[in-house]
Amino acid sequence: MSYAIIRNDKLTRVDAQGSYIHNDRRSKGHSNKDIDPTRTHLNFYCKKNELTYIKEFDKMRKEYDLKGTIRSNSNIMCEMMITSDNAFFNKIGLEETKRYFKESYKFVCNYKNLGEKYIVSAAVHLDETTPHMHLVYIPVIHTKDKEGKDIDKICCRDFWKGRDSYRQLQNAFHKYITSKGFDLERGLPVEETGAKHEKIEDLKKLTNFENTKNVLENITLELPETPQISDIKKVMLNRDEKIFEKISFKAQPGQMIGITGPVACGKSTFGKVFLCEYPYDGSIKLDGRGASQLTDVERAGMIGYLGHDTELFADTIKNNILLGDDSDEKELLGKVCFDGEVAAMEAGVNTMVGTGGVRLSGGQAQRLALARTICHERPVMILDDPFSALDKNTEKQVYDNLRSMSGNKIVFLISHRLYMFPELDKIIWLENGRAEVGTHEELMHRVPEYAKLYNDQKGGGMDEVW
Repeated sequence: MSYAIIRNDKLTRVDAQGSYIHNDRRSKGHSNKDIDPTRTHLNFYCKKNELTYIKEFDKMRKEYDLKGTIRSNSNIMCEMMITSDNAFFNKIGLEETKRYFKESYKFVCNYKNLGEKYIVSAAVHLDETTPHMHLVYIPVIHTKDKEGKDIDKICCRDFWKGRDSYRQLQNAFHKYITSKGFDLERGLPVEETGAKHEKIEDLKKLTNFENTKNVLENITLELPETPQISDIKKVMLNRDEKIFEKISFKAQPGQMIGITGPVACGKSTFGKVFLCEYPYDGSIKLDGRGASQLTDVERAGMIGYLGHDTELFADTIKNNILLGDDSDEKELLGKVCFDGEVAAMEAGVNTMVGTGGVRLSGGQAQRLALARTICHERPVMILDDPFSALDKNTEKQVYDNLRSMSGNKIVFLISHRLYMFPELDKIIWLENGRAEVGTHEELMHRVPEYAKLYNDQKGGGMDEVW
């Protein structure tokens, strides 16, 4: 059974800018691998903003004489994510999917007497893994001033009064959407799940699973002591096009294995094979079973993956790392050499990073995402270019810390930077659909292209960012 899903997030001015860029597809080079540019033409608006979210806010505030004190860090807007799971959308088809979002838009317009005029934008994305709508609005309450006159006031705190209010939102949305002919269950109450109110970026990840009821934090899984990976013979993009073939190797706990090669050789694809995003011939054994035989939830419990997209959400540094875990976030920050910089920030670990981490530099965002991956470690860890925005000295320190933690894990380090590769246990060189496997010394003698790349980087004097 599928669920009616609606979640709310609060936006400061900084957060709103990040949401605008994503929702309106303003970035030409998407780092979000969920976006399929060939389907972007299917996206549509229930209400189209003419200006940026900030400019629309300023315009509406003046036009409608909205009251309320606005500070630099105030939540001036909110963003609702409305969706369900893929099984539901696949079942009802494109036209009914569009109707689902149009009816959802009508619901929000009438919820708490908000009114359509206070909707800034309602963008429906059909080009991502799971269809969803980003609905951005100004949280306006209809009240009276000290003189008893009717006024409209911007006040996120009064519009949303804690958990009870979110529960009421879920109940009202489920009642409305089912009355429009959509066969959906209400999302499970917090008393049953024990879950906190999900941030929008986390919610997007959950909806990629077939059943949104399967929340990872509630899974108990016996993890393998000795995962084995061997003999990945062939990886296919589809039935006809090979990405690479004839890869044969074994990996054991405690090993760090480098994956490298020229541009577009399939390095990132290699990592995603373990997530079963590409079909393959061969064997990836985890807990005695092939990776492709595991459910999505089981696989997520065994394989940790850090991709190019840092996927930070609009919350604190601490919450981005822990995601509800009770680990020591300061210790984790130390392992990725980010503790000193965080300590110097005005709010420390409680510093808000903004949507997508817009308040952080590229290197800071990268280390924060790495700290989260370490916090939620798995028997197999796949790190795709985790050092790309770091200077040489910081890279060395972070690598040494990772090495000290890898005693019972298999760690795959995917990188175009080879500074640390002589210290790795094994290296896989990918080129022209083929693979060479060996130690650094072996590949230096056997693979001229690898030797050239390593020597070019070593001799380049790249002490800053490679």
